[in-house]
Amino acid sequence: VMILCIVWQASDVFWHLGLNRRSQTGQIYQGVGWANVLTLVRGVGTAFLLGRYTGGLTTPTTLLLVVFLLGVVTDILDGQIARRTQTESKLGRMLDAETDFCQYLVIALLLLQNGLILPWVMIVFLMRFCLPLLAALGSYFLLAQPVRIGSTQWGKWTGVVQGCYLLVLMLPRNLQGISS
Repeated sequence: VMILCIVWQASDVFWHLGLNRRSQTGQIYQGVGWANVLTLVRGVGTAFLLGRYTGGLTTPTTLLLVVFLLGVVTDILDGQIARRTQTESKLGRMLDAETDFCQYLVIALLLLQNGLILPWVMIVFLMRFCLPLLAALGSYFLLAQPVRIGSTQWGKWTGVVQGCYLLVLMLPRNLQGISS
């Protein structure tokens, strides 16, 4: 499953290379750039976790925490690198959003599997990503309007809240102030 996910991710990049262009001039970049590479690394970590989940393997919470924290670091750095190197693109925004969705979903699924998250919380996590996706699909297919891909303040804050919630769930119990 991990290989399938990585192949899908690479194919997704290839299919959307036309989006890898300068916003100001429309000039296509010669490579995908370091910012997108960081996003793809986050995707590989997520594919690894998804492979464990679909393979029926129990994933230790410490492994989830490591992949999550690496994901947070790459998520913060990819945007900063793209802005500093002036390599922002629609491809990068699309990859970042897809990877965030997959990472949060897979980590939440594994926490559900480990009994650390309630099913209704899982539904709330899904709604954070599915409602904007449904709105974008409706705009594109029903109203024939282009879909604007990018982050919003609301999306950033819900991501911070969800990330903090997941972090608390994955912290070792002695750091949560709970004694055995």
